Amino acid sequence: MPGFIDCHVHGGYGVDFETGTIEGYEKFAKLVAQEGITKYCQGSVTNSQENNKKYMEAFKTFMSNQKPESAICMGAHLEGPFISPARKGAHELELLRKPNVPDMKELIELSDDNIRVVTYANDLQDGTFTKFLLEKNIIPSMGHTDCTYDEALRDYELGAKHCTHLFNAMSGVDHRAPGLATLVLNKSDFLAEVISDGIHLPKPILELIYKTKTAKQICIITDAMNAKGLPDGEYRLGNLPVIKTGMRVALKESGLLAGAGATFDHNVRTFHETIGMSLVELA
Repeated sequence: MPGFIDCHVHGGYGVDFETGTIEGYEKFAKLVAQEGITKYCQGSVTNSQENNKKYMEAFKTFMSNQKPESAICMGAHLEGPFISPARKGAHELELLRKPNVPDMKELIELSDDNIRVVTYANDLQDGTFTKFLLEKNIIPSMGHTDCTYDEALRDYELGAKHCTHLFNAMSGVDHRAPGLATLVLNKSDFLAEVISDGIHLPKPILELIYKTKTAKQICIITDAMNAKGLPDGEYRLGNLPVIKTGMRVALKESGLLAGAGATFDHNVRTFHETIGMSLVELA
């Protein structure tokens, strides 16, 4: 198989974006290569602007001096703070903000232009934020949103054609109130992130996605957090306590899924076993 690309991974092996050290980022880049990953986007969770300033300082230094024996980080994938309280998942409610250009500009500057993807609630802005991301050559990824089909269509027509972990934390397929998932399945040029760990999406949904999107418009992701590759037990996702049981990671308080604990090669195998496609098509 060619090298895998994980455009949405928060961490693993005791490291995540919020570790905030060059050494931590280097450790993750080296260890994640054992999953077959050759390139990845470093995901963040919702943080305060003050903490983002600290993390970005180390991250931009890491980005400028990556090690050739490790997987290559293509940049950051900001999953928050520009998401919907109604579909926040495992993100801190108090830290959420509506998508806005001034805050985004500051984050781009802090990162030294090393942000590649931004997950955002498209229904909480009027299209201005979408246009700004596209102008900055950043992929706008609709996700953690309660948008209607028409609201999603507006941003799609502006050029937003990527979604964050399809079906998870988004408006779905309802015949009286179709949402983002309906648009993603309807549009052949819309790229769908899929967490194929066997936990986030059951077999019938994976089959539906494959039949609708085909292999060309699906990108397998892990959405893995820092406990990937570590023993079962209690960990933290951002400031939130979570419990890892096998490959399942859930908020300690509510039991809601909080990222993932599976490796990329596991997700590839699971997708292959579920769908039964050829290895060429899988690649």
